[in-house]
Amino acid sequence: MGMNLSQVQALKLKLTPAVYQAISLLQYNTQDLTKLIHEQAEINPFLSIHDWSGSSSMYGVGSHGMNNSTSTTDVIEQTIANGSGFREELRSQIQVMSLSPEVQKTCFLIIDSLNDNGYFEEDMLTLSHALRVPIKQLENALSIVRTLDPPGIGAKSLKDCLSLQLKRQTNHSTFAMDIVTHYIDCFITGEWVRAKEALDMSDEELHDALQDIRALNPTPIVSGLETRDAKRYIIPDIYITKEGHELKINDEMGQIPNVSIDSNYVDELKGHTDPETNHYLKEKLKEAEWLLMGITKRKQTLIKLTELCVNYQRAFFESGKWESIQPLTMKKIAEQLEVHESTISRAVSNKYIQAPFGIVSYRSLFSKGLSSSDGEVSVFYIKSLIQKIITNEDKSKPLSDRKIVEALNDKGITLSRRVVSKYRTECGYLAASKRKIVKKKQD
Repeated sequence: MGMNLSQVQALKLKLTPAVYQAISLLQYNTQDLTKLIHEQAEINPFLSIHDWSGSSSMYGVGSHGMNNSTSTTDVIEQTIANGSGFREELRSQIQVMSLSPEVQKTCFLIIDSLNDNGYFEEDMLTLSHALRVPIKQLENALSIVRTLDPPGIGAKSLKDCLSLQLKRQTNHSTFAMDIVTHYIDCFITGEWVRAKEALDMSDEELHDALQDIRALNPTPIVSGLETRDAKRYIIPDIYITKEGHELKINDEMGQIPNVSIDSNYVDELKGHTDPETNHYLKEKLKEAEWLLMGITKRKQTLIKLTELCVNYQRAFFESGKWESIQPLTMKKIAEQLEVHESTISRAVSNKYIQAPFGIVSYRSLFSKGLSSSDGEVSVFYIKSLIQKIITNEDKSKPLSDRKIVEALNDKGITLSRRVVSKYRTECGYLAASKRKIVKKKQD
């Protein structure tokens, strides 16, 4: 058989280092970005960090649009029980694996796409278009991420999460995987007789299987990586102050090191004649430029995003009352900024705003809308109504969830009893039977 030489034209999507840098930095909060800048400055001779004591940029959101002024604010820290450094630990696990640079970068993108519980909820096709990475490449990276610790990382659903954990175990009940795969709904319905008969289990075998399943973790991050960093501090990425009738947005760049390219090293680059040294310095200069571009892009995106959120949630930022939150989706903001929805999701991840009344997470500004006789209302508004209904009830005859449904119906809001029960629980109220206060009889 002879050999033929032929040309093949193919279209390939490739993520450039600059684009990858910008996407990655968008995910970083102030703490993580500060740490990254210091780390890069230690290994890149072109990066120079300066003391930053200047005033921060201020963006006013008044009744007639935006204006600029300057001001400074103090660093506000708030201790929280749940950290956000699990992505960094996952990246460190990837770095010690024998992977090509391209595969490693794609794994980092998958890690950045995980939600705060370690689940992967992105649509692959949508993510592929947004990142310009082939679906097969993303799927391969996801399969690698799913092998990391703690078990369950990268799961697409609760069933998937529990299955991943069981696959790592060698001593679990032989029926545990069958129950998770085919009868996980029984944990909600309680129809264990159906599962028992279908799998031909004895009472003891069912008991052992359920014991193994209940020992699994539906949110591996909570008891896995996050517990290693039990105390974290929130440093807000954006500060909002109220001056008269105007809300001012402060990007607080004073909290992020002022980094620039050292001109002395740039001049030195021009004087080198050794090809190997020249190549090294040129690569480092490119990396420094990409980092600065990524920081600038992150700042611009965060400011534009905040301006829109403040405009939509003005009543909330002025009053500090959660019931003032208006229905708002990331898709709506993405359309106005002409970016993909996943970009907004990355931009708000693990980031906080210092509002005039306290610290607020970006994600809490987004709330789905529910229909009412007066139009769409947010979940926060409905919860506030439930709180008022329960607060004003007769404590000796507390209202059942069905009665709360009827009370909401009178206000033009139609919800199922199950949804009301869910919101009541999230508000911290027990069921009616456990809220009842029996009055003592007087002699």
